[in-house]
Amino acid sequence: MAKIKELPISERPREKALLFGIESLTNIELIAILISSGTKNNSAIEIASNLISKVNGIHNFKNLTFNELISVNGINKIKALYLLSIIELIKRTELKLERVKVNENYLVNYFFYKYKNEQQESSYLVLLDKNNNLIYLNSLFKGSESSLAISSKIILSYILKYNASKYYLIHNHPSGDSSPSEADIITTNSFITLSVSCQFVDHLIFGKNDYYSLRKNKKIEFKKSES
Repeated sequence: MAKIKELPISERPREKALLFGIESLTNIELIAILISSGTKNNSAIEIASNLISKVNGIHNFKNLTFNELISVNGINKIKALYLLSIIELIKRTELKLERVKVNENYLVNYFFYKYKNEQQESSYLVLLDKNNNLIYLNSLFKGSESSLAISSKIILSYILKYNASKYYLIHNHPSGDSSPSEADIITTNSFITLSVSCQFVDHLIFGKNDYYSLRKNKKIEFKKSES
């Protein structure tokens, strides 16, 4: 990856935050700002990405220990203490983030930005409570269009873990064509038939300039909410 100073201004975490607001940053970009500087071989963004991978997702970030932090290449004792201080302050103030109300428009805006420069096909799981508050949004897999697979076992494990009431599946087609493939339809149908008390709201596929809703286009008969 290029050094941060070599990236376009709108893609540098600090400059991006000043241009579009801190809420526009990804989890990796937020941590990159905290890390501040990279090493000779790794940018702050790469170090942040490695850190999130090490703990298997941002939701585990608050459980990081000093030894786990300094084991990541590019994080020295000073940076580790800085990150731990922020984590400790959050714990002490019992910071509670206001939940985001999610609908299709929210997801469309969010993922068009998310997939803007994505070269690989990647899928996301979005979990909501019964009032459509966002309780989980994270990447599931990355791969080629022909090899991407979504495991029902993994989906079910997240639904149970977060006690979700509704969920969306999201993925992109780097080719630019948002039309669902036969594999997309088969995958979606397999989730429709799952015996789980969590409503499958929609499967959204993003192309270059548009997106495809399998619910709206009636490719599959989605179950109606019981609420």
